[in-house]
Amino acid sequence: MRVKKNLFSVIVISMAVAFSVATFTSCMNPTQQTVVYKSIASVELSTKASYQSYIGAVVSGIATTNAVPTISGAFDHFQHSVMLATELAQQNTNALAPSSLVTESGDLVNLINGILNKK
Repeated sequence: MRVKKNLFSVIVISMAVAFSVATFTSCMNPTQQTVVYKSIASVELSTKASYQSYIGAVVSGIATTNAVPTISGAFDHFQHSVMLATELAQQNTNALAPSSLVTESGDLVNLINGILNKK
């Protein structure tokens, strides 16, 4: 139970750090493209941290292996979305990380948390 609580704490902290990075990058007067890249990167980093925490829980025996294909598939789909968002940013669009990317990240993190909380 303690390990599961610590794992959840890591996920929450990584999301908070990513939000802080995305929020405060605009304070340093970077170019718009830099802000776009950093917002995409912060979403990707927090999602990757959650995924790595989940895989660590599976390896440690805290979580079962039943959901690994589902979680891995969702993470792969998320990674493809990140690549697409990055390609759009290279075309000098002025949008931050697309809301669909943020939603997809949230869905993946919620899926991971739901699986970890079932155990």
